[in-house]
Amino acid sequence: LDGYYPRGGFKRFRSGEYGYTVLLPKEWVADTAVELAKATRRTKMLDYSMKKSGGGVIPDAAFGPPSRFNEKGVSQSDTNLSIVASTIPSSSSFNGKPTLQTM
Repeated sequence: LDGYYPRGGFKRFRSGEYGYTVLLPKEWVADTAVELAKATRRTKMLDYSMKKSGGGVIPDAAFGPPSRFNEKGVSQSDTNLSIVASTIPSSSSFNGKPTLQTM
């Protein structure tokens, strides 16, 4: 139920692609720039012009409090959560449980 309605000050996000869930403060919002970057990358996959496109890692999801911007349009918030997810090849020798790494 907390995936649809905040409960006790928190709301839940569930990844459709990777299946993980994250509990977030109810005031936090998703970073729409992440979804835009993912959509742009998907569109470039359809580009048959043979041009090399820049790679780089795009988070699966990112959240943070609604930002206050200064006069240059830069966010004044330094608190956020970015989730980078990836599949592990079956040929990998990884035999432990997934871990959460914070920086």
